[in-house]
Amino acid sequence: MSAASFRIKAKGQRFAERMFIDDLLERLGLDSVAKSDVVPGGWKRSVNPSSQIKLPVRTPVATMRACAAAIGLIWRQDAVAVSRLHPNGKKLAVVLRRVDGHAFTPAQAQRLYEKLYYHDSRKQATVGFFEAQGALVFINGGELSDDDFQTTMIDLAERYLPDDVFLDLARADFEIESR
Repeated sequence: MSAASFRIKAKGQRFAERMFIDDLLERLGLDSVAKSDVVPGGWKRSVNPSSQIKLPVRTPVATMRACAAAIGLIWRQDAVAVSRLHPNGKKLAVVLRRVDGHAFTPAQAQRLYEKLYYHDSRKQATVGFFEAQGALVFINGGELSDDDFQTTMIDLAERYLPDDVFLDLARADFEIESR
């Protein structure tokens, strides 16, 4: 599976998720309000299908953590990111969007992410991203100050990204739920 195309990996992941995601969401009382999807996600230069469960804003943080921990256990991950984009978030987020408003394809996401990660000398601003509404979202979850994170991302974008991509700044809460 590791040598398969993104499309094949995503298809396999969607199939596997159908075996457990409905049961998990039902046990957490989220079956009527949550949506799940498999979208591009990046981590340390690789882009792969990423399970994403979208929960309502009013979902208690403890429930989000339980959901993340269960997914991490099922997929045998060391950690799962829990993020909430909102104006009062504690972390700075940089959102990459296409000028034409279309979503990035997995191949486009891979090319952009590889460029950013390769040229990020400290590998802290570009350690990972997730997809949200067709955009690539990088959250300052590392040890950089928000100013350093913003400066690094803007510099990388200006130098290495094509003109049909632009940046937005946002705020988010972000934490890692580890096993």
